[in-house]
Amino acid sequence: AFDEAQAAAQASLQGELRLVHGLQQNHKVMDATAEAMKEATGREGSVIAGSTHVYPDGPVPYWSFYCLGEHGNFIDQWKHVKLAATNEFLRHGGSTTHHTSIRRDHMKWLNEQIHPLYRRVLQSAKDTLDPNWIMNPGVIIPSKENNPNA
Repeated sequence: AFDEAQAAAQASLQGELRLVHGLQQNHKVMDATAEAMKEATGREGSVIAGSTHVYPDGPVPYWSFYCLGEHGNFIDQWKHVKLAATNEFLRHGGSTTHHTSIRRDHMKWLNEQIHPLYRRVLQSAKDTLDPNWIMNPGVIIPSKENNPNA
């Protein structure tokens, strides 16, 4: 029982250390996001952060940013900030493969992080369970029109 308690305490400490490391990296992502907002809009903005889950290998952080953009340029300004924030997050060991971050605007990064075998397994499942490709077309696996392997 002592060995189990010691192992549990050590695992808990390791999880806490990963959380502290994650929080330290969080400030770098927030700073990069704030800088990108200023670059894209010429204005200061606000960045908030939180965590949806905490796993033994670390937290699942998220960031939201708010800034007054320029009408007609909202999408380009958002893309500039999103790119800067995500690249900084990935630079510090983050990943866009958690279920809370699978979406079209993350496909660029997801495609770099998923192993080809995993992708083939997902494609096989999609072909079997969704042969008409009507559920979330183009998310995780490119749509049939854009996928030479489909």
